[in-house]
Amino acid sequence: MSTYVDTNIVLAYAFEEEKQHTDAERMVTEARERGAFYISSFTILELYCVLSRNISKYRLPPIFEEILDSSAKVRGAVKYAVKRLDPIILSDELQVNDIDDIRIFHRFYETIKLAPKIKLTTADSIHVAYAHQLKKEDKIKYFMTADRDFDKKKDLIKENTGILIEYMGSSS
Repeated sequence: MSTYVDTNIVLAYAFEEEKQHTDAERMVTEARERGAFYISSFTILELYCVLSRNISKYRLPPIFEEILDSSAKVRGAVKYAVKRLDPIILSDELQVNDIDDIRIFHRFYETIKLAPKIKLTTADSIHVAYAHQLKKEDKIKYFMTADRDFDKKKDLIKENTGILIEYMGSSS
């Protein structure tokens, strides 16, 4: 069964400079045998933000080193990281919901419904909402992450979404 992959794993898998690179390679290799990988448009946003702040930290393929424009370099690094994992990218639907007379994007609405149940940060809760959609469509079973907060809340996440957390810091 397939896996939703957290941004931290995408980065660690793609770039040797990440201290968890070797562990990410092992986890991704093992998980690839059981199915496809999924990421979301929110993952793409996080990759752009993280790489924009830290682009000089990463040793990029030679073709990107020649690019002087930092925006183009970040764009190339994001494309490289995504291509290396080769995931299916879950797009956002242009659906809105009303909550307290306020129109919000459907994904945020789903995140609001999950938030009091899973008790994670905003960004982490958004990732769970994306993964939960995939779980409801029977596309994933696992959520792979290096974020300890997911490991601490794995029982709440499983109870409320049916998703199993694969935390890089543990053998479970």
